[in-house]
Amino acid sequence: NILPHAFLKVCVGSLPDEVARSIVKEAISHLTKPDVQDWILHVWGSTKGRTVDEAKSLIRSIVETYVAGGTPEDVRAGLHDLHLPFFHHEFVKRSLLVAVQQPAAAAPLMSLLKDLTFSRDLSSNQVSKGLARVEETLCEVYEEDAADAHYEELLRLARLNGLILEKVEDAEAEEANGGDAAEAPTSPSYCPPHTEEEVLEFKAKSERILREYFASASIPDATTSVTDLLEAGSGREGEGDRRRLLRHFVKRAVTVALDHTSREKEFAAQLVSALYPHVLATAHIQDGFMDLCNATEDLKLDIVDAPNEVAMFLARAIVDDVLAPANLVALKKELKGAAREVTDTVEVLLNARHAAERVLRVWGGAEVGTVGWAKAAVKVMVREYVSSGDLVEARRCLRDINMPHFHHELVKRALCLAVESDEAVEPVFTLLKAFCESMEVSSSELAKGFARMHEAVEDLSLDVPGAHAKYVTLEARARREQLV
Repeated sequence: NILPHAFLKVCVGSLPDEVARSIVKEAISHLTKPDVQDWILHVWGSTKGRTVDEAKSLIRSIVETYVAGGTPEDVRAGLHDLHLPFFHHEFVKRSLLVAVQQPAAAAPLMSLLKDLTFSRDLSSNQVSKGLARVEETLCEVYEEDAADAHYEELLRLARLNGLILEKVEDAEAEEANGGDAAEAPTSPSYCPPHTEEEVLEFKAKSERILREYFASASIPDATTSVTDLLEAGSGREGEGDRRRLLRHFVKRAVTVALDHTSREKEFAAQLVSALYPHVLATAHIQDGFMDLCNATEDLKLDIVDAPNEVAMFLARAIVDDVLAPANLVALKKELKGAAREVTDTVEVLLNARHAAERVLRVWGGAEVGTVGWAKAAVKVMVREYVSSGDLVEARRCLRDINMPHFHHELVKRALCLAVESDEAVEPVFTLLKAFCESMEVSSSELAKGFARMHEAVEDLSLDVPGAHAKYVTLEARARREQLV
């Protein structure tokens, strides 16, 4: 973020030397690669040039400074300067170890962790991971009985400060008591359930909202529609009734996205994250994924890879902090058989190297659906087709992009490649003919692509000598072959 991306385009148009321009073009090609940010930041080593030991040393210094009289603002500044959000579990672990070793510092440190969690400076999954790591460290430092006693005391303090979800604790207590908790009286907020007709109507309206959202990509509009649907369709008051509807909505959001491309899957994950916590609570999302896991056998009849896709959605919910790892533990306890295999897959995904980055980018990341994302995807698709000649793969990529109103970019990019390289001319015409004959690219989009290329050819002449003459030849051939 020191230089804007537009700087590279200015360089390409202004540098007189071909070697210099080739360097800039290589930089542009680097920026179109998948996982580009993570790759560039680590190409010469760890982020900010720090090793793991150096990061641990800095975290230890932050904790010691706070115990010696520092402020929460100092801690926030220190964590921010680290630029290592996926290593915050080390800060949690170090703080808890100091709390064990210095009992007088336990209360201030627990209060600090509570404040940082509440302000979202620490994510819930990093706190959970830190609690798990400190248990391992205590077993290495102390005898078994002493380690257990220290860990139980830390858990007690964590409960008091809201660092552990009560829902999971209640489930554990119920299991320990032989299920007696299940006979407790129902909540006063319980309401009569909807009739089957009402539930079916809610599902149908939810699906319409989701399909409109996939077309418009407007999260504010989708949020308003869901809120209006809940208010209009409920007719009752109380959390019991609302919870049943919202678990259906979470399940519907994922199942509808499973029938679509990566773009819609990314949009569905973003919507669930955006609705939390104002519309969707953790309990609603957990219940929705409970239903999804139990339905994977039925989903496999239509979508062969449904269990893995559901697992990816569940992993994404944990990475987005709408669910905590403790919720995954609770789900695993309640699921059986094939449904439990989904949670096993999630654990594998989250324990992999660079798990958070991989899960966040598996469907394209936050940029999916934007103009910049579509341009980069089209560029890669055209170049890969010219290299391989695989029309089936090109068709699959076009479906995955799923932006028919942007097909003129495909036409322009293909023509640009044909002007730059004589070897690309025949593959480009084969590709455009195939897409036109199958109506995958409409005649209006084709004409718009040629018009855009006509406007851009003068700029292209700065890099490609004779570009205008080459384009005129291509356009004449397209007219002879009735492409335009």
